[in-house]
Amino acid sequence: MADADSETNTIESLTPTATAPRAPSTELQHTVMAVLLALFVVVAIVLGWPAVLPVAAAVGCTLLLQNKGRHRAMVSLHALEQFVHLAESETTPLTPPSVDCPDTARLARAIARLHAHHTTRTTRIEAEYEDMRRTLETIGHGLLVVDVQHRILRANRIAEQLFGLSPDGWRGRMLEECVREPAIHELVSRCLLSNEVAPEELRLGDASRVYLAAVEPLHSGQGRPDGVLLVLDDITRLRRLEAMRTDFAANISHELRTPITNIRGYAETLLQMDELDDAQVRQFTGIIAGNATRLATLIEDILTLSFLESPQSARTLEFVSAPIAPIIEEVVEILKPTTDAREIKVLIECDPSLSLRVNRTLLGQAITNLLTNAIKFSPDGSKVRIRVGADGDSVRLSVLDEGPGIAPEHHHRLFERFFRVDAARSRDRGGTGLGLAIVKHIARVHGGDAGVESTIGKGSTFFLQLPAGNPRGL
Repeated sequence: MADADSETNTIESLTPTATAPRAPSTELQHTVMAVLLALFVVVAIVLGWPAVLPVAAAVGCTLLLQNKGRHRAMVSLHALEQFVHLAESETTPLTPPSVDCPDTARLARAIARLHAHHTTRTTRIEAEYEDMRRTLETIGHGLLVVDVQHRILRANRIAEQLFGLSPDGWRGRMLEECVREPAIHELVSRCLLSNEVAPEELRLGDASRVYLAAVEPLHSGQGRPDGVLLVLDDITRLRRLEAMRTDFAANISHELRTPITNIRGYAETLLQMDELDDAQVRQFTGIIAGNATRLATLIEDILTLSFLESPQSARTLEFVSAPIAPIIEEVVEILKPTTDAREIKVLIECDPSLSLRVNRTLLGQAITNLLTNAIKFSPDGSKVRIRVGADGDSVRLSVLDEGPGIAPEHHHRLFERFFRVDAARSRDRGGTGLGLAIVKHIARVHGGDAGVESTIGKGSTFFLQLPAGNPRGL
Protein backbone atom coordinates (compact mmCIF):
# COMPACT_ATOMS: atom_id res chain seq x y z
CA MET A 1 0.00 0.00 0.00
CA ALA A 2 2.99 2.31 0.52
CA ASP A 3 3.87 1.97 -3.16
CA ALA A 4 0.31 2.79 -4.15
CA ASP A 5 0.31 5.87 -1.90
CA SER A 6 3.60 7.08 -3.35
CA GLU A 7 2.21 6.60 -6.87
CA THR A 8 -0.89 8.58 -5.95
CA ASN A 9 1.26 11.36 -4.50
CA THR A 10 3.31 11.44 -7.70
CA ILE A 11 0.21 11.89 -9.82
CA GLU A 12 -1.11 14.59 -7.49
CA SER A 13 2.21 16.42 -7.63
CA LEU A 14 2.02 16.41 -11.43
CA THR A 15 -1.54 17.71 -11.48
CA PRO A 16 -1.78 21.50 -12.01
CA THR A 17 -4.49 23.19 -10.06
CA ALA A 18 -5.15 25.77 -12.79
CA THR A 19 -3.76 26.99 -16.11
CA ALA A 20 -0.26 28.30 -15.45
CA PRO A 21 -0.27 32.14 -15.78
CA ARG A 22 2.32 33.81 -17.93
CA ALA A 23 5.21 35.36 -16.07
CA PRO A 24 4.66 39.15 -15.78
CA SER A 25 8.26 39.97 -16.78
CA THR A 26 8.02 37.93 -20.00
CA GLU A 27 4.68 39.49 -20.97
CA LEU A 28 6.10 43.03 -20.40
CA GLN A 29 9.20 42.28 -22.45
CA HIS A 30 7.16 41.02 -25.44
CA THR A 31 4.83 44.06 -25.24
CA VAL A 32 7.74 46.57 -25.13
CA MET A 33 9.51 44.79 -28.00
CA ALA A 34 6.35 44.83 -30.16
CA VAL A 35 5.81 48.56 -29.49
CA LEU A 36 9.43 49.41 -30.25
CA LEU A 37 9.36 47.34 -33.43
CA ALA A 38 6.22 49.12 -34.63
CA LEU A 39 7.75 52.55 -33.90
CA PHE A 40 10.94 51.50 -35.65
CA VAL A 41 9.06 50.47 -38.78
CA VAL A 42 7.05 53.73 -38.81
CA VAL A 43 10.21 55.82 -38.44
CA ALA A 44 11.95 53.84 -41.16
CA ILE A 45 9.08 54.41 -43.57
CA VAL A 46 8.85 58.12 -42.74
CA LEU A 47 12.60 58.68 -43.09
CA GLY A 48 12.83 56.49 -46.16
CA TRP A 49 15.06 53.76 -44.81
CA PRO A 50 14.03 50.76 -46.89
CA ALA A 51 17.12 48.77 -45.97
CA VAL A 52 15.90 48.59 -42.40
CA LEU A 53 12.55 46.96 -43.31
CA PRO A 54 13.97 43.40 -43.82
CA VAL A 55 15.55 43.57 -40.38
CA ALA A 56 12.24 44.66 -38.87
CA ALA A 57 10.43 41.85 -40.74
CA ALA A 58 12.92 39.28 -39.41
CA VAL A 59 12.46 40.51 -35.85
CA GLY A 60 8.66 40.39 -36.26
CA CYS A 61 8.75 36.83 -37.58
CA THR A 62 10.88 35.81 -34.65
CA LEU A 63 8.40 37.30 -32.19
CA LEU A 64 5.50 35.62 -34.06
CA LEU A 65 7.15 32.19 -33.93
CA GLN A 66 7.86 32.59 -30.23
CA ASN A 67 4.22 33.43 -29.57
CA LYS A 68 3.05 30.41 -31.61
CA GLY A 69 5.42 28.07 -29.72
CA ARG A 70 4.20 29.44 -26.42
CA HIS A 71 0.59 28.87 -27.54
CA ARG A 72 1.28 25.23 -28.48
CA ALA A 73 2.96 24.67 -25.13
CA MET A 74 -0.03 26.10 -23.28
CA VAL A 75 -2.42 23.88 -25.28
CA SER A 76 -0.27 20.83 -24.49
CA LEU A 77 -0.16 21.67 -20.79
CA HIS A 78 -3.94 22.11 -20.74
CA ALA A 79 -4.41 18.70 -22.41
CA LEU A 80 -2.00 17.18 -19.88
CA GLU A 81 -3.97 18.79 -17.05
CA GLN A 82 -7.22 17.24 -18.33
CA PHE A 83 -5.48 13.84 -18.66
CA VAL A 84 -4.26 13.98 -15.06
CA HIS A 85 -7.77 14.81 -13.82
CA LEU A 86 -9.12 11.85 -15.81
CA ALA A 87 -6.47 9.53 -14.36
CA GLU A 88 -7.57 10.47 -10.85
CA SER A 89 -11.08 9.04 -11.36
CA GLU A 90 -10.63 6.23 -13.89
CA THR A 91 -9.59 2.67 -12.96
CA THR A 92 -9.16 1.41 -16.53
CA PRO A 93 -6.04 1.86 -18.72
CA LEU A 94 -5.85 5.31 -20.34
CA THR A 95 -4.46 6.46 -23.67
CA PRO A 96 -2.21 9.54 -23.34
CA PRO A 97 -3.39 12.64 -25.27
CA SER A 98 -1.81 13.57 -28.58
CA VAL A 99 0.08 16.87 -28.12
CA ASP A 100 2.54 18.85 -30.23
CA CYS A 101 5.10 19.38 -27.46
CA PRO A 102 7.50 16.38 -27.31
CA ASP A 103 8.36 16.91 -23.64
CA THR A 104 4.70 17.11 -22.67
CA ALA A 105 3.96 13.97 -24.73
CA ARG A 106 6.69 12.03 -22.92
CA LEU A 107 5.34 13.22 -19.58
CA ALA A 108 1.80 12.13 -20.56
CA ARG A 109 3.03 8.66 -21.54
CA ALA A 110 4.86 8.35 -18.20
CA ILE A 111 1.69 9.33 -16.33
CA ALA A 112 -0.30 6.73 -18.34
CA ARG A 113 2.20 4.00 -17.40
CA LEU A 114 2.14 5.08 -13.76
CA HIS A 115 -1.68 5.05 -13.78
CA ALA A 116 -1.78 1.55 -15.32
CA HIS A 117 0.69 0.24 -12.74
CA HIS A 118 -1.24 1.85 -9.91
CA THR A 119 -4.56 0.45 -11.20
CA THR A 120 -3.11 -3.06 -11.46
CA ARG A 121 -1.73 -2.95 -7.93
CA THR A 122 -4.98 -1.54 -6.54
CA THR A 123 -7.04 -4.25 -8.27
CA ARG A 124 -4.75 -6.97 -6.91
CA ILE A 125 -4.89 -5.56 -3.38
CA GLU A 126 -8.68 -5.32 -3.52
CA ALA A 127 -8.94 -8.93 -4.75
CA GLU A 128 -6.62 -10.14 -1.96
CA TYR A 129 -8.66 -8.21 0.59
CA GLU A 130 -11.90 -9.77 -0.71
CA ASP A 131 -10.36 -13.27 -0.59
CA MET A 132 -9.26 -12.67 2.99
CA ARG A 133 -12.72 -11.36 3.93
CA ARG A 134 -14.46 -14.41 2.44
CA THR A 135 -12.01 -16.72 4.20
CA LEU A 136 -12.64 -15.08 7.58
CA GLU A 137 -16.41 -15.26 7.03
CA THR A 138 -16.46 -18.95 6.08
CA ILE A 139 -13.99 -20.22 8.66
CA GLY A 140 -15.66 -22.26 11.39
CA HIS A 141 -14.29 -20.25 14.32
CA GLY A 142 -15.07 -16.90 15.87
CA LEU A 143 -12.35 -14.34 15.07
CA LEU A 144 -11.69 -10.95 16.66
CA VAL A 145 -8.80 -8.55 16.00
CA VAL A 146 -8.18 -5.76 18.52
CA ASP A 147 -5.43 -3.14 18.76
CA VAL A 148 -3.37 -2.13 21.80
CA GLN A 149 -6.15 0.22 22.96
CA HIS A 150 -8.62 -2.72 22.86
CA ARG A 151 -10.46 -1.25 19.88
CA ILE A 152 -12.06 -3.86 17.65
CA LEU A 153 -10.54 -3.78 14.16
CA ARG A 154 -12.14 -6.89 12.67
CA ALA A 155 -14.76 -9.51 13.54
CA ASN A 156 -16.17 -12.31 11.41
CA ARG A 157 -19.79 -13.48 11.23
CA ILE A 158 -19.45 -16.19 13.90
CA ALA A 159 -17.95 -13.71 16.38
CA GLU A 160 -20.79 -11.28 15.64
CA GLN A 161 -23.35 -14.00 16.38
CA LEU A 162 -21.53 -15.20 19.50
CA PHE A 163 -21.27 -11.77 21.11
CA GLY A 164 -24.45 -10.26 19.65
CA LEU A 165 -22.63 -7.65 17.54
CA SER A 166 -24.46 -5.86 14.74
CA PRO A 167 -22.60 -6.03 11.40
CA ASP A 168 -20.18 -3.09 11.12
CA GLY A 169 -21.58 -1.61 14.33
CA TRP A 170 -18.54 -2.76 16.26
CA ARG A 171 -15.82 -1.22 14.09
CA GLY A 172 -13.49 0.99 16.13
CA ARG A 173 -15.42 0.49 19.37
CA MET A 174 -13.87 -0.75 22.61
CA LEU A 175 -13.78 -4.48 23.27
CA GLU A 176 -15.10 -3.96 26.81
CA GLU A 177 -18.05 -2.01 25.40
CA CYS A 178 -19.12 -4.63 22.85
CA VAL A 179 -18.12 -7.92 24.52
CA ARG A 180 -19.40 -8.35 28.08
CA GLU A 181 -17.12 -11.27 28.93
CA PRO A 182 -14.45 -10.48 31.58
CA ALA A 183 -12.55 -13.67 30.76
CA ILE A 184 -12.05 -12.44 27.15
CA HIS A 185 -10.85 -9.03 28.36
CA GLU A 186 -8.33 -10.68 30.67
CA LEU A 187 -7.00 -12.96 27.93
CA VAL A 188 -6.43 -10.03 25.55
CA SER A 189 -4.76 -7.91 28.25
CA ARG A 190 -2.41 -10.73 29.26
CA CYS A 191 -1.45 -11.35 25.64
CA LEU A 192 -0.57 -7.69 25.11
CA LEU A 193 1.58 -7.71 28.26
CA SER A 194 3.27 -11.12 28.14
CA ASN A 195 3.24 -11.67 24.35
CA GLU A 196 2.19 -15.31 24.80
CA VAL A 197 -0.82 -16.89 26.52
CA ALA A 198 -1.84 -20.56 26.54
CA PRO A 199 -5.33 -21.39 25.17
CA GLU A 200 -8.08 -21.59 27.76
CA GLU A 201 -11.51 -23.22 27.92
CA LEU A 202 -14.28 -20.72 28.61
CA ARG A 203 -18.00 -21.00 29.17
CA LEU A 204 -19.56 -17.98 27.50
CA GLY A 205 -23.03 -16.52 27.50
CA ASP A 206 -25.39 -18.67 29.55
CA ALA A 207 -22.53 -21.16 30.20
CA SER A 208 -24.29 -23.82 28.12
CA ARG A 209 -21.52 -23.91 25.51
CA VAL A 210 -17.79 -24.44 25.90
CA TYR A 211 -15.20 -22.57 23.80
CA LEU A 212 -11.47 -22.97 23.43
CA ALA A 213 -10.11 -19.42 23.36
CA ALA A 214 -6.67 -18.86 21.82
CA VAL A 215 -4.93 -15.47 21.53
CA GLU A 216 -2.01 -14.60 19.29
CA PRO A 217 -0.06 -11.31 19.37
CA LEU A 218 0.15 -9.36 16.10
CA HIS A 219 3.47 -7.64 15.32
CA SER A 220 4.37 -5.13 12.63
CA GLY A 221 7.98 -5.04 13.87
CA GLN A 222 10.11 -5.69 16.93
CA GLY A 223 8.98 -4.98 20.44
CA ARG A 224 5.54 -5.11 21.97
CA PRO A 225 2.59 -6.33 19.86
CA ASP A 226 0.42 -3.90 17.92
CA GLY A 227 -2.72 -5.97 18.46
CA VAL A 228 -4.19 -9.35 19.31
CA LEU A 229 -5.95 -12.03 17.26
CA LEU A 230 -8.59 -13.89 19.31
CA VAL A 231 -9.82 -17.27 17.99
CA LEU A 232 -12.84 -18.99 19.58
CA ASP A 233 -13.51 -22.66 18.79
CA ASP A 234 -16.82 -24.18 19.91
CA ILE A 235 -15.87 -27.50 21.55
CA THR A 236 -19.24 -28.12 23.24
CA ARG A 237 -19.96 -31.22 21.14
CA LEU A 238 -16.46 -32.58 21.72
CA ARG A 239 -16.78 -32.20 25.49
CA ARG A 240 -20.26 -33.74 25.40
CA LEU A 241 -18.93 -36.74 23.47
CA GLU A 242 -16.07 -37.11 25.93
CA ALA A 243 -18.57 -37.05 28.80
CA MET A 244 -20.70 -39.67 27.03
CA ARG A 245 -17.65 -41.85 26.48
CA THR A 246 -16.71 -41.56 30.16
CA ASP A 247 -20.26 -42.38 31.22
CA PHE A 248 -20.39 -45.31 28.81
CA ALA A 249 -17.13 -46.73 30.15
CA ALA A 250 -18.39 -46.41 33.72
CA ASN A 251 -21.80 -47.90 32.89
CA ILE A 252 -20.47 -50.80 30.85
CA SER A 253 -17.99 -51.64 33.60
CA HIS A 254 -20.82 -51.74 36.12
CA GLU A 255 -23.12 -53.76 33.86
CA LEU A 256 -20.40 -56.32 33.12
CA ARG A 257 -19.20 -56.53 36.69
CA THR A 258 -22.57 -57.69 38.09
CA PRO A 259 -23.07 -60.87 35.99
CA ILE A 260 -19.37 -61.72 36.06
CA THR A 261 -19.33 -61.44 39.86
CA ASN A 262 -22.42 -63.66 40.11
CA ILE A 263 -21.00 -66.28 37.76
CA ARG A 264 -17.67 -66.31 39.57
CA GLY A 265 -19.26 -66.46 43.04
CA TYR A 266 -21.60 -69.35 42.34
CA ALA A 267 -18.94 -71.26 40.39
CA GLU A 268 -16.52 -70.96 43.31
CA THR A 269 -19.28 -72.12 45.65
CA LEU A 270 -19.84 -75.22 43.52
CA LEU A 271 -16.12 -75.96 43.56
CA GLN A 272 -15.62 -75.45 47.28
CA MET A 273 -18.66 -77.33 48.62
CA ASP A 274 -18.10 -81.10 48.81
CA GLU A 275 -21.68 -82.15 49.31
CA LEU A 276 -24.51 -80.53 47.36
CA ASP A 277 -27.90 -81.99 46.67
CA ASP A 278 -29.36 -81.90 43.20
CA ALA A 279 -31.66 -79.00 44.01
CA GLN A 280 -28.77 -76.78 45.08
CA VAL A 281 -26.72 -77.72 42.04
CA ARG A 282 -29.65 -76.93 39.75
CA GLN A 283 -30.21 -73.63 41.58
CA PHE A 284 -26.58 -72.52 41.33
CA THR A 285 -26.14 -73.62 37.74
CA GLY A 286 -29.40 -71.91 36.84
CA ILE A 287 -28.12 -68.64 38.36
CA ILE A 288 -24.84 -69.02 36.47
CA ALA A 289 -26.70 -69.74 33.23
CA GLY A 290 -28.99 -66.75 33.75
CA ASN A 291 -26.08 -64.38 34.33
CA ALA A 292 -24.23 -65.83 31.35
CA THR A 293 -27.30 -65.18 29.20
CA ARG A 294 -27.52 -61.64 30.51
CA LEU A 295 -23.82 -61.13 29.77
CA ALA A 296 -24.22 -62.50 26.25
CA THR A 297 -27.26 -60.26 25.66
CA LEU A 298 -25.36 -57.22 26.89
CA ILE A 299 -22.40 -57.95 24.63
CA GLU A 300 -24.72 -58.54 21.68
CA ASP A 301 -26.48 -55.22 22.31
CA ILE A 302 -23.16 -53.39 22.55
CA LEU A 303 -22.01 -54.87 19.23
CA THR A 304 -25.33 -54.00 17.60
CA LEU A 305 -25.18 -50.44 18.87
CA SER A 306 -21.56 -50.07 17.75
CA PHE A 307 -22.49 -51.24 14.26
CA LEU A 308 -25.49 -48.92 14.02
CA GLU A 309 -23.40 -45.92 15.12
CA SER A 310 -20.78 -46.53 12.43
CA PRO A 311 -21.07 -44.23 9.36
CA GLN A 312 -21.05 -47.15 6.90
CA SER A 313 -23.96 -49.03 8.54
CA ALA A 314 -26.61 -47.60 6.18
CA ARG A 315 -24.44 -48.44 3.14
CA THR A 316 -23.84 -52.08 4.12
CA LEU A 317 -27.43 -52.92 5.11
CA GLU A 318 -29.96 -54.33 2.68
CA PHE A 319 -33.25 -52.46 2.40
CA VAL A 320 -36.26 -54.03 0.71
CA SER A 321 -39.88 -53.01 0.24
CA ALA A 322 -41.84 -55.16 2.67
CA PRO A 323 -45.31 -55.13 4.29
CA ILE A 324 -45.19 -54.03 7.92
CA ALA A 325 -48.03 -56.16 9.33
CA PRO A 326 -46.26 -59.56 8.95
CA ILE A 327 -43.14 -58.22 10.72
CA ILE A 328 -45.26 -57.05 13.67
CA GLU A 329 -47.19 -60.36 13.80
CA GLU A 330 -43.93 -62.31 13.86
CA VAL A 331 -42.65 -60.31 16.85
CA VAL A 332 -45.95 -60.72 18.70
CA GLU A 333 -45.83 -64.48 18.13
CA ILE A 334 -42.27 -64.71 19.52
CA LEU A 335 -43.29 -62.86 22.69
CA LYS A 336 -46.60 -64.74 23.07
CA PRO A 337 -45.38 -66.99 25.91
CA THR A 338 -44.51 -63.88 27.95
CA THR A 339 -47.79 -62.10 27.23
CA ASP A 340 -49.82 -65.25 27.89
CA ALA A 341 -48.09 -65.80 31.23
CA ARG A 342 -49.16 -62.32 32.37
CA GLU A 343 -52.48 -62.32 30.53
CA ILE A 344 -51.49 -59.23 28.54
CA LYS A 345 -53.37 -58.81 25.27
CA VAL A 346 -51.49 -57.34 22.28
CA LEU A 347 -53.69 -55.56 19.74
CA ILE A 348 -52.39 -54.78 16.24
CA GLU A 349 -53.82 -51.82 14.27
CA CYS A 350 -52.08 -51.86 10.90
CA ASP A 351 -53.26 -51.75 7.30
CA PRO A 352 -52.16 -55.09 5.76
CA SER A 353 -51.37 -53.32 2.46
CA LEU A 354 -48.97 -50.82 4.07
CA SER A 355 -45.38 -51.39 2.92
CA LEU A 356 -42.09 -49.63 3.63
CA ARG A 357 -38.56 -49.92 2.33
CA VAL A 358 -36.82 -51.29 5.42
CA ASN A 359 -34.26 -53.70 6.74
CA ARG A 360 -36.57 -56.46 8.02
CA THR A 361 -34.17 -57.73 10.70
CA LEU A 362 -33.51 -54.31 12.23
CA LEU A 363 -37.14 -53.22 12.11
CA GLY A 364 -38.13 -56.48 13.78
CA GLN A 365 -35.53 -55.87 16.51
CA ALA A 366 -36.82 -52.32 17.09
CA ILE A 367 -40.41 -53.54 17.41
CA THR A 368 -39.25 -56.34 19.72
CA ASN A 369 -37.46 -53.88 22.00
CA LEU A 370 -40.45 -51.53 22.16
CA LEU A 371 -42.96 -54.34 22.76
CA THR A 372 -40.72 -55.98 25.38
CA ASN A 373 -40.49 -52.67 27.26
CA ALA A 374 -44.27 -52.21 27.11
CA ILE A 375 -44.87 -55.72 28.45
CA LYS A 376 -42.35 -55.29 31.28
CA PHE A 377 -43.96 -52.16 32.65
CA SER A 378 -47.63 -53.03 32.00
CA PRO A 379 -49.80 -54.49 34.76
CA ASP A 380 -51.03 -58.08 34.40
CA GLY A 381 -54.23 -58.39 32.41
CA SER A 382 -53.73 -55.06 30.60
CA LYS A 383 -53.61 -54.30 26.89
CA VAL A 384 -50.74 -53.22 24.66
CA ARG A 385 -51.50 -51.71 21.27
CA ILE A 386 -49.27 -51.58 18.21
CA ARG A 387 -50.61 -48.88 15.90
CA VAL A 388 -49.25 -48.07 12.43
CA GLY A 389 -50.52 -45.24 10.23
CA ALA A 390 -49.54 -42.51 7.80
CA ASP A 391 -48.34 -39.24 9.32
CA GLY A 392 -47.77 -36.69 6.58
CA ASP A 393 -44.91 -37.85 4.37
CA SER A 394 -43.85 -40.49 6.91
CA VAL A 395 -45.24 -43.54 8.69
CA ARG A 396 -45.62 -43.67 12.46
CA LEU A 397 -45.35 -46.99 14.28
CA SER A 398 -46.46 -46.62 17.93
CA VAL A 399 -46.50 -49.02 20.87
CA LEU A 400 -48.97 -47.95 23.58
CA ASP A 401 -49.06 -49.46 27.06
CA GLU A 402 -51.16 -49.01 30.20
CA GLY A 403 -48.23 -48.79 32.55
CA PRO A 404 -47.46 -46.22 35.27
CA GLY A 405 -46.18 -43.59 32.83
CA ILE A 406 -42.93 -41.64 32.86
CA ALA A 407 -42.32 -38.17 34.34
CA PRO A 408 -41.65 -35.45 31.69
CA GLU A 409 -38.19 -34.63 33.09
CA HIS A 410 -36.97 -38.10 32.03
CA HIS A 411 -38.29 -38.05 28.45
CA HIS A 412 -35.21 -36.46 26.83
CA ARG A 413 -32.90 -39.09 28.35
CA LEU A 414 -34.91 -42.26 27.73
CA PHE A 415 -33.02 -43.09 24.52
CA GLU A 416 -29.57 -42.64 26.07
CA ARG A 417 -27.41 -45.68 26.59
CA PHE A 418 -27.84 -47.31 30.02
CA PHE A 419 -30.35 -44.73 31.21
CA ARG A 420 -33.08 -46.19 33.41
CA VAL A 421 -35.84 -44.37 35.23
CA ASP A 422 -35.80 -47.14 37.87
CA ALA A 423 -32.40 -48.80 37.47
CA ALA A 424 -32.90 -51.58 40.07
CA ARG A 425 -36.34 -52.54 38.78
CA SER A 426 -35.25 -52.57 35.15
CA ARG A 427 -32.16 -54.66 35.90
CA ASP A 428 -34.22 -57.18 37.89
CA ARG A 429 -36.45 -57.62 34.85
CA GLY A 430 -33.50 -58.46 32.64
CA GLY A 431 -32.94 -55.15 30.84
CA THR A 432 -29.50 -54.14 29.59
CA GLY A 433 -30.24 -50.41 29.39
CA LEU A 434 -29.45 -50.38 25.65
CA GLY A 435 -32.78 -51.37 24.15
CA LEU A 436 -34.17 -47.89 23.50
CA ALA A 437 -30.78 -46.58 22.34
CA ILE A 438 -30.76 -49.36 19.73
CA VAL A 439 -34.33 -48.45 18.71
CA LYS A 440 -33.32 -44.82 18.11
CA HIS A 441 -30.29 -45.78 16.02
CA ILE A 442 -32.36 -48.26 13.97
CA ALA A 443 -34.81 -45.45 13.23
CA ARG A 444 -31.96 -43.14 12.16
CA VAL A 445 -30.44 -45.80 9.90
CA HIS A 446 -33.82 -45.83 8.14
CA GLY A 447 -33.73 -42.03 7.86
CA GLY A 448 -36.28 -41.52 10.65
CA ASP A 449 -36.33 -40.97 14.39
CA ALA A 450 -37.82 -42.29 17.64
CA GLY A 451 -39.68 -40.55 20.43
CA VAL A 452 -41.91 -40.92 23.46
CA GLU A 453 -45.15 -39.45 24.79
CA SER A 454 -46.05 -40.27 28.37
CA THR A 455 -48.06 -39.00 31.30
CA ILE A 456 -47.82 -40.24 34.87
CA GLY A 457 -50.68 -42.65 35.58
CA LYS A 458 -51.83 -42.80 31.94
CA GLY A 459 -49.29 -45.08 30.30
CA SER A 460 -46.65 -44.43 27.65
CA THR A 461 -46.42 -44.33 23.86
CA PHE A 462 -43.07 -45.08 22.24
CA PHE A 463 -42.96 -44.56 18.49
CA LEU A 464 -40.84 -44.86 15.36
CA GLN A 465 -41.21 -42.14 12.71
CA LEU A 466 -40.06 -43.66 9.41
CA PRO A 467 -39.98 -41.99 5.96
CA ALA A 468 -42.54 -43.25 3.49
CA GLY A 469 -39.92 -43.14 0.72
CA ASN A 470 -36.48 -44.71 0.54
CA PRO A 471 -34.39 -44.59 3.73
CA ARG A 472 -31.62 -41.97 3.39
CA GLY A 473 -32.39 -41.77 -0.30
CA LEU A 474 -31.37 -45.39 -0.94
